[in-house]
Amino acid sequence: MKLQQIDKKKLLPLLDELAASVEQLLFSGLTTASESTRNTLTVAFQEASRMGLLRLGSTLRSVSEELGRYTRNQPDFSRKRLSFFLNRSWLLTRSLARAIRADNEKDFERLIWIPPNTPVENLEVVTIGVSKKVAGAFCAFDFRLRTVSACDLLPVGSKLVWSCVFPLKPGADLPAEAYLHLPQKQKFSAILFLEGKSILLEKVALALDKSGGGRVSFTEHSKVTTSQVFTEWGQFQSWSSDSIIERIRRHETSPLDLEIELQDEIVLHDWQIGAPGRPDNEGPHVFPVEAMGVSFDAMVGAGKEGEALYNSLNKYIRADRPPLYGLLHFEKCKMILQPLSVFEAKGPRNLTLSNEKIDKKLLLKTLNLV
Repeated sequence: MKLQQIDKKKLLPLLDELAASVEQLLFSGLTTASESTRNTLTVAFQEASRMGLLRLGSTLRSVSEELGRYTRNQPDFSRKRLSFFLNRSWLLTRSLARAIRADNEKDFERLIWIPPNTPVENLEVVTIGVSKKVAGAFCAFDFRLRTVSACDLLPVGSKLVWSCVFPLKPGADLPAEAYLHLPQKQKFSAILFLEGKSILLEKVALALDKSGGGRVSFTEHSKVTTSQVFTEWGQFQSWSSDSIIERIRRHETSPLDLEIELQDEIVLHDWQIGAPGRPDNEGPHVFPVEAMGVSFDAMVGAGKEGEALYNSLNKYIRADRPPLYGLLHFEKCKMILQPLSVFEAKGPRNLTLSNEKIDKKLLLKTLNLV
């Protein structure tokens, strides 16, 4: 994204309002962290994500989650985590506003941490894994894609990500997966990406990163359709540590860094997994995973968000284990693994998504869409 591409009349007031909200919260203390404060941050997160400011959006999402834990008096609330992301939010909003007002293209691009979008007429991809995030006011899904035909910008096998976010209606007793059935603006449902077929994307935009992958975004003219059932999954089951080692060597640290921002995709063969533990009895479950003579900590969130993944991994403690696909990053001298799927004979099986049956009529009724 270029500085010239943004709507300054909309973005600058949003950044100023957000910075003021963070300052007010810091000055007055958490006792003022009302539901309206969380709603303000949630709206800002959704708007920042819609404008393509994903680094700011993910930071605001973390703030909203932590405030939700505080207002609900949950035991896993972390003052340290909230302070970190509040300060990061303030730093990003003030710095972005300053770069926009000074028309400083270099600082703006460095702060948003997202390369500019390039239009692409046609793209064919498949989904190999999905990550899920459920917070108090929204749920979000990241679809990990691979290209299955070459285009002008990318060869076959390139890594791409498409993200979608859904606001959660208060009081609606629906699993997060239900929202994948709702239509997008482009008249397709996200559930289409889970059919095991190749997916044809037309008139989309790609933000390519230095590692050779990128992020897909849609415009009002984009079109998404499915093609034939895909069977050539073997080509996506190899992995080398060379790429992530090279990324780490090239990386230049800054005050805005998060460990997870250097994550890379990984496939493990002949892996072993042990029973989970919870070191602090409040945080995520940690499954010990061994592969290639290396130890990994497979992190699984507590509550509904991690329930499907927790149950899936428990089954593999004693069952046969197909190749495991997930995301890897490094934190406090540990290899942190986020498992997403396993490659079975017919293709990837998502570990993070619930198989709970969705009543579509109830979904539409609950959301006042019928």
